[in-house]
Amino acid sequence: MKCVRCETDNNLKERTEAGGRCKNCNHPFAFDPKAGSKFTDIFFNNSIQTISSENTLFFTPKQLWYFIEKRLEIQNITPFVNVFASSFLLAIAGNIGAAMEFYFLSPIIGFLILISFLIWGSQAKQFKTKKRINFARSIQVIGGLILLSSVVLFFKCSTLTNTAFFLFLLGIGLGIFLIYLGTRQLSIQHKIPQPFQFHQSQIIQWLIRWQEINGKVTNVLRTSRKMSEPIKINSEITAYSFDRLIVCDTAEIAQFLIANNFHFEHNCAGW
Repeated sequence: MKCVRCETDNNLKERTEAGGRCKNCNHPFAFDPKAGSKFTDIFFNNSIQTISSENTLFFTPKQLWYFIEKRLEIQNITPFVNVFASSFLLAIAGNIGAAMEFYFLSPIIGFLILISFLIWGSQAKQFKTKKRINFARSIQVIGGLILLSSVVLFFKCSTLTNTAFFLFLLGIGLGIFLIYLGTRQLSIQHKIPQPFQFHQSQIIQWLIRWQEINGKVTNVLRTSRKMSEPIKINSEITAYSFDRLIVCDTAEIAQFLIANNFHFEHNCAGW
């Protein structure tokens, strides 16, 4: 883990021996993944620099919270990962079938396990929406492959038997059902609540911890205070003219826009 001050790389042993400090410059670490944090000092510092556009824009603690949440998202599961998971599940099914001495059941068991896994993944709350969509699309792909294979094998059969016709109908029905199931799982994604990895109050604790060690974060906006009495407007404000008015539903949004000179750049007044 690199030090945010001198960028010296410190391993766990070196950090522990130095009492949670850098072995080179003795600067303390604010966050350590080995101590329970999910990110490092470099990650937190880069997040602040990025959201503030290199300290040129102001931001709210809530915006930083959303930004860190997004950056900590695990990369979407790719089709290659799904193929690996499928192979692993099929291997388990093969072992089960061999142990039961019913080898013909192995593909069926593997298929059922795989589909169950994909259905679970397409509606699991702990996965991000894009991951769940990948699971649902995998169900559609499997259904399409079964449907296509059934049609190709049916027309390649030299002789049409009752068994072949039954398998053809079974494949067509199963393929259509899986395509429908995948489509249905895609349609319910907006109904699945997405839990956050951290509570919003934690961002304040992180900022306090960071500022105790690395100094004040000048571009973070404090929570606006509710005024019990109306604010006296400077009489000079009437000397200015504005082309448009922006009405904000919260004081935090107005504070954010004003701090970043939105009203001057777009010649507007905020309310």
